[in-house]
Amino acid sequence: MIGRLSTLASVALLGVVLAAAPVAAGTERLGLRDVVERALAESHLVKVGGFEVAKAGEGVRKAEALRILPEATLDLTGGLVPAAHGTVVSSTDSSSSLNNLGPFYRFELKLVQPLWTFGRIDATEALAREGLAAQKARSTLTRENVAFDATRAYWALAAAAEGEAISRSMRKDFDQLQREVEKRVADESSGVNDSDLFEVRANSYSIDRLYLDALELRRTAADALRAVMNLPGDEEPALVHEPPPTVEVDEDHTAAVVARAVEAHPEVRAMTAASRVPAAKVELQRRSRNPVFFLAGGVGYAHAGNRDEQDNPWASDDFNYARIGAEIGLKWDANLYRKNLDVSEAAAEYGAILEQLEVLRSKVGVEVRRAVREVQRTRALLDSARTSLKAAKSRLRLVLDNWETGVGDVSDVIDAYEKYYRLRVEEPQREYELNVALARLGFVLGDVNLYLGWVHDGKVSL
Repeated sequence: MIGRLSTLASVALLGVVLAAAPVAAGTERLGLRDVVERALAESHLVKVGGFEVAKAGEGVRKAEALRILPEATLDLTGGLVPAAHGTVVSSTDSSSSLNNLGPFYRFELKLVQPLWTFGRIDATEALAREGLAAQKARSTLTRENVAFDATRAYWALAAAAEGEAISRSMRKDFDQLQREVEKRVADESSGVNDSDLFEVRANSYSIDRLYLDALELRRTAADALRAVMNLPGDEEPALVHEPPPTVEVDEDHTAAVVARAVEAHPEVRAMTAASRVPAAKVELQRRSRNPVFFLAGGVGYAHAGNRDEQDNPWASDDFNYARIGAEIGLKWDANLYRKNLDVSEAAAEYGAILEQLEVLRSKVGVEVRRAVREVQRTRALLDSARTSLKAAKSRLRLVLDNWETGVGDVSDVIDAYEKYYRLRVEEPQREYELNVALARLGFVLGDVNLYLGWVHDGKVSL
């Protein structure tokens, strides 16, 4: 019995995950859906995913802006320059003289708008959109993980609370048994002696340890669930009792479930979306080998008060001018060898992630089959535990009735109690394992909300 209660403690703590943010204060009864929704609404990880999606969305808008917004360059300079008087033919000043320094300022604005990029802008937009889709898929995966962790935390507290109640009841029954044995020892005609009393008292430490361990486990699980939802205060969240749904899985449909689940699995969806990013990158690198036709325009103005302006069109003065112009041009990186290497590098990256995706699909197929079998196994064990518990309860009543009439001995009572409470511990443990198995099945099927629906409907439907 001690080992069984210890197992319950370990299993109940297994599912507790500490990650969430503030929610409203106050003690209230929380259902499973309440816990999951609050965890999703307040999770920092989910919020990070939202910011990453927003960032990727800005990347899409930036790529789209390449079509309509020209590249704009503005240069502003100023300083001191030597005086210059005369013309380009005759001047009394020297370019190397530092006499009569005066201030100057200059600004130039240049605009470049691509006219024809041979698909480069299209490929840039496609890459940005695939990046946004990949980020949304990763955000969805994060939400699924948070929901699954919140589900495990919910059932961990439910199992710990039930385990503590069982250990408290066991302690009460044991104290009552000890008082009855002490009473009968005082009666010489009862047939109960000091050996029976010592046998009962020898179990006192084990009973007390199990109770205190179960109590601490319940408090720890309550702390953990509060942390998942970041609930203030020290009170234990009151949970709504939600029995596990019935399970009816047709073995003939398992293959179809697996095939559907592989592509619906959030990790597969996230990696599939991520694999399209290097594919788009390959196309962009190919398009980048092409030239770009562009329209450029600019305006410039410079002024230095200590220098004479030159009207001769053949004269060039960097400190006094006003000009405006436009041109059509072509820009092309003719180093095709380097460009081809960029294409090969992107193609190798794409090939690698496709291979990783196939490995993940194979792994998920195994995981789905295992999840289905685990649901069937835990459901069968829960039903068996409940059936055995009824038998153990009937046996305990019979032994206690015999004990009350003076038939039987203390060892029979202790053995009946031990078997009864061992099975009582099994029931919440198996309920916990079944609910976690069902939540995992919903996760591998692509949506943990499937599990919430099963709990609400009271039946698993695949």
